[in-house]
Formats: sequence, C-alpha cells, structure tokens
Amino acid sequence: MKLAIPRSPNRKNRGHLAGQRVVLMCTLVILSSLPCRSRSESHQSDEQPTQDITSDKALELAIEYTGFNRYVRRSGPSTASSIELVSFQDSTVPYQDFEVAVPAWEVVFDSVVLGSRSQCSLAVNFHVWLDADDGHFIMAKREATDSVKLTPQPKGTAIESQVRQAVATFRGLPKSPPKIDLVHGMEKAVFSKPCKAKEVYVYLFSISNFDESAVKAVWCVVGRTTPAMPHSGLSGKPPPEFENWITVVDAETCEPMWGVNIE
Repeated sequence: MKLAIPRSPNRKNRGHLAGQRVVLMCTLVILSSLPCRSRSESHQSDEQPTQDITSDKALELAIEYTGFNRYVRRSGPSTASSIELVSFQDSTVPYQDFEVAVPAWEVVFDSVVLGSRSQCSLAVNFHVWLDADDGHFIMAKREATDSVKLTPQPKGTAIESQVRQAVATFRGLPKSPPKIDLVHGMEKAVFSKPCKAKEVYVYLFSISNFDESAVKAVWCVVGRTTPAMPHSGLSGKPPPEFENWITVVDAETCEPMWGVNIE
C-alpha cells in the first residue's frame, strides 16, 4: 500500500582497534558548546504486511523523529512525498533482527536540505522506516546520488562492538521520539560528515555508561564513504580516500559523545 502525500499549502507541519582512533574529548567539549534546538533496505515481499499504526500516525511520528518537515525545500509547506507499508528486511541494523522481514512504514522525504553551507545546500532524499506495530524508529537512510564506488557498508555487529568499546551498554529502543530530532542530531555528527558522506544511515537506541540508572537515547549517525581524515591510514601506508565514520550524539542534550571510523 503506497500513499502519495498531498502537497497542500494548508497541510499543518508537525513536529565504531586496528587503524582506528579515539576521538579527542577536547574536541567534543568545544563542539558540544554549540547551540542546538530541540523539537517542540526495504524489500517488497509476496505477503501483504499488516499494521497497527495507521499511515497518518506513521507520518506524524516520522516528522517528530526526524524534524524533516522544517527542512524541505519547496515553494509551499509540505511534509513527505510518499508513505508505503512495506516488508522491511535488513541484517545490518544494530540491535534489531531484521533477517526476517517485518511490516514497516517507509516514509520518503524528498528535497531535504540539511544546512546553508555549500556542502549541505543540495536537496537530498531521505527514507525513514518505522515499525508498523508500535511505531518505533528503525532507521533512516540517504542513498548515494552519484556513481562513486562505495566503501563496504558497516554491519550492525561492528557498531555494537564500538558501543561496547566506548564502555556503554545497550539498554533498549526508545518507543517515542526523543527531545532532539534526527536533523539536529546530524548537525552534531561532525565525524560522520552527513553532508559529505556518499550515504548516511541513522539509528536510534538507548545506552548507559557506568551508572546503569542513567539511560539515555542516542542518535548513531553513520557516514558511509566519507572523505578520509588527513591523519587516517596505517603507518607507512597512504591514507584511503574514503572511509566510514560513526558519531554518537546524545538525543536529549544534543552533545556529541564520541566518534570513530569503522569497517
């Protein structure tokens, strides 16, 4: 089932250790001082998926999770270009098992502009998937728009390993949108370079560090085929042209917690 979203001017907007390095905390402290505003692969199967969340509710949740309705370049107000009930199957999502397809809502936001800087000013498309049973955020993805050879896609197990190396423990999946929406989380994902990476994947999950009672939701932004850092590469070897980076951003305070390159 696929629904086209009307572009009506009256629509209401609703609101990862070989070859890797630990990111300097001083950099993160500087970055976290910047202001940040808070919000006020799918495959079709032969079986028809079912859902408890309606298309209207899925659209509302997708906007609340992402904040994309405020970053769509159009002549008039709009939200998304389409919403479709699909069978979602992707074995690379961390902390979630999608080797077997599950019903999900796929919401497509087109003409999203991530910022005013030149590298961010081009309009891009984002696909967002929400669980069709309870509406929780599965992932968002911006696909490559040119023919550049992509670095291998990071696996969910590699991301989980990086979380453990950061002395963090997975504590579950948020069931509702966090204080900081996805687009503002990406603004602080400086190591993943969402505006320069050829593909971007975004995940949402909860973690805690030493204090098991201090559970926080985080955005995990993966920049696939990101321009390599100047100091990247093994000693004695030239650095690669591209690599993959992840940045973990606190979804309650908008502070970048850590970033690392990942294979």
